[in-house]
Amino acid sequence: MESVEVKGPVMIKGKCTAIVYDEHGNIKQKVENPNMIVTVGRWAVGQKLANSGSDLASLWATTIAIGTGTTGPALGDTGLDGLVDSKTGVFSQNANENSWQVVATWGPNEPSANVTLYESGVFFTQNTWLFCRQTFNVTKNTPDTLTIIWQFAVTQA
Repeated sequence: MESVEVKGPVMIKGKCTAIVYDEHGNIKQKVENPNMIVTVGRWAVGQKLANSGSDLASLWATTIAIGTGTTGPALGDTGLDGLVDSKTGVFSQNANENSWQVVATWGPNEPSANVTLYESGVFFTQNTWLFCRQTFNVTKNTPDTLTIIWQFAVTQA
């Protein structure tokens, strides 16, 4: 593994994108907001880096949750306000880049009723150790497909 000298503080930033597709694959709604890495997520990053191996996917949060909570994200958040469902997302990173993403998709009848979703979060393990959280407003009807994309990048502060 190659080591890199970092001069000055670094930060992790990114965005959350929620896309709702109708039953024909047409985009019905698309919302994109910057993410907020919460206090527990910041602590967990330090813990993960201190105990890291070479597999980046094993270090980062990959469980994406969706919910109905309407309270905006705050540094002290430890979970979603109104958890509806969660899935293990697909982690991807381009070689030799400082960015990665996690993607999860809910197909037709997931969940089994029409729902207006107001929040999403990424967890290190199934609904514990929240990494980041964001709010939005999308409606997923039962025949629709919802894709949540969380993108992250390590940059100089």
